[in-house]
Amino acid sequence: MTAVGKIGFITIGQSPRTDVVPEIREILGRDVQILEAGALDGLDRAEIEALGPEQGCENVLVSRLRDGSWVTMDEKKLLPLLEERISRLEEQGAGLAVLLCTGPFPRLGSGGIPVIYPFRLMETVFPCFSVRGRVGIVTPDEKQKELCMGKWSPVMKHVAVTVCNPYDRDCSLEQAAMDMRNADPDFIVLDCIGYNKEMKQKMEQLTGKPVILPRGFLAGVIREWCG
Repeated sequence: MTAVGKIGFITIGQSPRTDVVPEIREILGRDVQILEAGALDGLDRAEIEALGPEQGCENVLVSRLRDGSWVTMDEKKLLPLLEERISRLEEQGAGLAVLLCTGPFPRLGSGGIPVIYPFRLMETVFPCFSVRGRVGIVTPDEKQKELCMGKWSPVMKHVAVTVCNPYDRDCSLEQAAMDMRNADPDFIVLDCIGYNKEMKQKMEQLTGKPVILPRGFLAGVIREWCG
């Protein structure tokens, strides 16, 4: 490993992310020391509900709680908690902080350690995989459709967005796949850290399109950093 030493993963929900971090660790390897923190760690249900999006909220976020349930939140309300968690990870010796969310966040942290924002990597690299400038986006919540159009349209000519919540067992990946087949994108992005390898494989089988899984892409980039 490099001098990074420890890597701190910050979820916008509650840690530990037993549904995400093990897949990332498979790629990073056992030699990497991982710390976890969650924006909602230590909050009771009422405090979490107070972070929910109100009418007119521009950036709705979706994440998982420790008990497996899921919640929606207003990004602006969440930012101070994320700042605090990054500072805590730095105090614990993390040499790198990684947000486990694909939202278009503003810069966070005091600048003491680098902070990795998955979407900033995605918006730079993913367009390189497209010939026609057509991308299909799968997002967890209907309220995020406009956000997805806004964040992907500057870098792709045609953006098609559909919804499938990775935390909701009743959500139909089949319907999302049908929407993507009709849209005929060059590739599909499962635009949330909550989507897993099985969902990626199923979407590929149902659509015949290349499917990019952000958690896998993110882990590959971090693995290169770690050496």
